[in-house]
Amino acid sequence: MNPLNTLVVRTLPFVPRRLVRVVASRYVAGETLEDAVRTVRALNAEGCSATLDVLGEEVTRIAETDTAVPHREEGWNLVLPSVWLDPADTAANIAWTRETHAAFAEHLVDRRWLNYLADDEGADAIRAAYGPNYDRLVEVKRKYDPENVFRQNHNIVP
Repeated sequence: MNPLNTLVVRTLPFVPRRLVRVVASRYVAGETLEDAVRTVRALNAEGCSATLDVLGEEVTRIAETDTAVPHREEGWNLVLPSVWLDPADTAANIAWTRETHAAFAEHLVDRRWLNYLADDEGADAIRAAYGPNYDRLVEVKRKYDPENVFRQNHNIVP
């Protein structure tokens, strides 16, 4: 990580939030993400949740096979948490989520973070999330948890 990035990452927790907002829009998003930032801000203004998380910095320092999670490329993580309480709002919330996802589609890659998988997504989604590490993790699971005691969340079956 270059010295400027290191300084920003390490001091950010101590900077007042109003100042972070002014600096972060350019530092995190950069010139090429203006449309994405505008879309996220518009969604947030309408009461919908959407974030763009920067991936880089420390994430890229290690190889994709050094940990369980293989995602080590620089980029951004788009999060569209569609949450509502009134069943009457279901169609509208599903619609904005699908429309927003479609608007970003050309910029997305076929990778997923485990903490964003839905509870009803199956083994293929879990395998894809671990990528090239999946087979190695199955062997670890077989060795240390052959009875599958630790099976909550997005389980790797031994």
